Amino acid sequence: HEKKGAHAYRLTDVEKILEGTSINNTTFEKARKCFVDIVKKTVEEAKGMRAEARIALAEAFFIRFLLSLGPEQLSSEFSSGTESVDSQRYNVVKAKQEFEYPDIHTPVSLPIPKPTGKLLAAGSAKFIGDIVPKAGTLHAAVAVARRVRGKIKSVDFHVAMTVPGVKGFLNKDDVGDASWSGLGEPLPAFADIPLYHGCPVVLGVGDEVPYYGSPVGLVLAETEAIARVAALKVVTEYEVKEDDPKPVLTIKGSKEAKGILPAFALPTQFVKTSGDVATVMKQSEADGLVKVSDTLNIGTQKHFYMEPQSAYAVPDEEQGITLHLGIQWPQGAQMPISNCLKMPQNMVNIVIKRMGGAFGGKTITSILFGALAALATKKYNRAVRLCLDRNNDMTIVGGRALFEGDYTVAFTKEGVVKALKFDNLLATGSAMSFGWFTNMSICNALTQCYKITNLVASSGVCLTNHPPCNVQRGPGEIQASYYIESIMERIAHETGVSPHEVRKGNLAKDSKDDIVAMGWSELDAYSAFKMWNELEKKCDYKARAEAVAKFNSENKLKKRGISMIPIRYGVNIWKKSAIVNLYPDGTIVVHHGATDMGQGLNVKVAQVVSYQLGQLLGHPVPLDDIKFAALQSHVVPSQTFSGGSTASEGSCEAARRAAEVLVARLQPVLQAMEAKVKESKVKAKAEKGSEEGGGGDEAPAEGAAASQGFTFAQICAAADQANVHMQATGHWSDTKGDDKATYNIWGVGCSEIELDCLTGETVVLRVDLAYDCAKSLNPAIDIGQAEGGFVMGMGMCLQEETLFDSATGELISNGTWEYKPPLAVNIPREFNVYFHKGNNTGRVLSSKASGEPPLVLSTSVLFALRAAIFSARVEAGNKDYFNIPIPCTVTERLMLLDSIRNSEALSKPFKE
Repeated sequence: HEKKGAHAYRLTDVEKILEGTSINNTTFEKARKCFVDIVKKTVEEAKGMRAEARIALAEAFFIRFLLSLGPEQLSSEFSSGTESVDSQRYNVVKAKQEFEYPDIHTPVSLPIPKPTGKLLAAGSAKFIGDIVPKAGTLHAAVAVARRVRGKIKSVDFHVAMTVPGVKGFLNKDDVGDASWSGLGEPLPAFADIPLYHGCPVVLGVGDEVPYYGSPVGLVLAETEAIARVAALKVVTEYEVKEDDPKPVLTIKGSKEAKGILPAFALPTQFVKTSGDVATVMKQSEADGLVKVSDTLNIGTQKHFYMEPQSAYAVPDEEQGITLHLGIQWPQGAQMPISNCLKMPQNMVNIVIKRMGGAFGGKTITSILFGALAALATKKYNRAVRLCLDRNNDMTIVGGRALFEGDYTVAFTKEGVVKALKFDNLLATGSAMSFGWFTNMSICNALTQCYKITNLVASSGVCLTNHPPCNVQRGPGEIQASYYIESIMERIAHETGVSPHEVRKGNLAKDSKDDIVAMGWSELDAYSAFKMWNELEKKCDYKARAEAVAKFNSENKLKKRGISMIPIRYGVNIWKKSAIVNLYPDGTIVVHHGATDMGQGLNVKVAQVVSYQLGQLLGHPVPLDDIKFAALQSHVVPSQTFSGGSTASEGSCEAARRAAEVLVARLQPVLQAMEAKVKESKVKAKAEKGSEEGGGGDEAPAEGAAASQGFTFAQICAAADQANVHMQATGHWSDTKGDDKATYNIWGVGCSEIELDCLTGETVVLRVDLAYDCAKSLNPAIDIGQAEGGFVMGMGMCLQEETLFDSATGELISNGTWEYKPPLAVNIPREFNVYFHKGNNTGRVLSSKASGEPPLVLSTSVLFALRAAIFSARVEAGNKDYFNIPIPCTVTERLMLLDSIRNSEALSKPFKE
């Protein structure tokens, strides 16, 4: 037992205990104790799993083995311990999807698949990495710093340049002090913050390394493989001192290192207040209120998009650059990249056909890779292709911010919240990045759907030695849900009222008084209270909760949990532009300012354009006649980022307005065509009447000309011949009073899970989502977005853990060996989605967003898991309150279930 590492052991001492005996409680306990004693001597910490968790897991599997030796002798409540919950993951998934087919804007609201869906499934859709390189293209790989908090002494490319096929490099001498942030970082206001480094494109001699993976240069070669090999041979030396501080990788460490950003023009400090919290808290004891304080922590999550960061820069004949870049914010890239190149913006054309997923991870950091490729193109006047592999992508690109929240809540003995004070800090890595946006989101979203009228919610930004964080699907929103639902759980624990009833008791009612008290508008169309009551009945919550309690009373090693939560998600529709081009054959090409990252926005825009152009003839234009051009900053400039779930809405409305202009231009053409037909009919009839002797003055019946059935193509051809302008632009912004750009979305989710109390394995048995997207622009797309968002949230809650080396700051979980996004086996075994009926007024064609809000409902899975763990702990005699961590990985579950493994009941699983 002296060997360390991955070895197979034959435990002969355990064999001796079991050999020649029949299994009973005495043998069970003796063999188990011997096994654990041996394992403790051999198991050490591994990536992603503490040593005590590995020991607990090994013990769990051994216990299962021992129980399986005598299943007929087991007490009934232990019989389920012989099987894993894992087997349920391979059952056929059941699903139900309910939505309406409103027909007032046909084909809008029809569940039409993405036209590119088959191309994507077949692998025929082209991404940046699929662009056939021009002759002479150089392939690039990023050379990175491999430590943190040390100053760079030298960066040496000599060895890398000796690799056959290497053609050049890019370093700090070529780049200077260029910054890649679309927000203008570095910002002088933060110069005195030790951890603040802004966003340098490349580090050089004398620069301090802000995070592991900071680029120190670019290697350029004949092939991608050669470039990657050579990049590893770039030698970077550091000025290392014995007293160099260790990497700051936690919020606690940031506080100690004075890494909190001061107030700034962008809200690095944000406060939201209502009512009089101070007075309520002061008088709480006299008023018979219960007051509780606690601290909550939330981990980060990686984006794990399908296509890693990619850029392809091509020089043109006028010394400009066409940059194919996977980015959600083209203007955010064009401005800083132009600055890096010292070129005017009209010399840099950002082109985006599609991205293989983004989830917020291509909002800002993509600028870095676009800048690197473009700078190398400028230096060598050759096309440069830069496509990261998965490991480098995860290392260099920041994920969600870390969160830490301190709260004090005052509530009645019945569990009704009277006042809440909440102070939050979020860590955005080595730069502010989009932390200011998340900062506002967390405070605005904190109350969710609960009526909490006395509130002080503050949030600040602090820095760490991580890569600058990006926004990520539901930034600040899923964290707000975790915070407030944790508070509801604590209130339930303190009062003895069930968490479900505490939530229901605090939920804002569907009354004018409650809606006004919470500051919600008519456009928000509050529906959470109604959906809560509807979903309770639809998913049979009461009967299922009773069934869960019965199951738990009959099983000691398997537990179930059920939880139902409401959500509120605030969105803004950012400005978007569109151009609609008509051709003489009646076909259409649309340019718009949103980026396609797989969310299905193009089919929604096509449906809206089809509807609006169809107003000319009273029926939609064929969808197959509508095509989309790649987004180019030279064609559609000055566009805000595609994010916040509203890029589709903004683009749809911009395109609709452009189509509306074209309809107005085509109307006179149609009228002239109708008049011509009418005139020819009158003339023909007159001639016929003259030949027959009279009746020639009779006019044709009303609408007879229109019955000729002109096609859209015929009208376009006539318009072209009449020199009508066949292109129109449309724009959406929130500058006009009639453009309602901000509203709330509502939803309710119920989840039921089963937990293996030995191994910590969990299977999600059933999920029911009730979601109010008002009049869906395309239910097929919106349901897909709801389901996908929810599963991504499940990953954050249950399994996606990021691990860093505390000494070097290196991301350990930089691939799928250690980082575990959800797979097909993690999909809920029954997955039902219901779109709330009604609520069809205002907004863009009466719709609401769908991409991010359902992700927040995934916290229902987390709190269902908490309920199961709590049931197991109580049965083992541990009634202490605990905050469920996020993510609650198998490691965390094993630690929370420690009292079950050490319980007296588990020492006697067999019948006496």
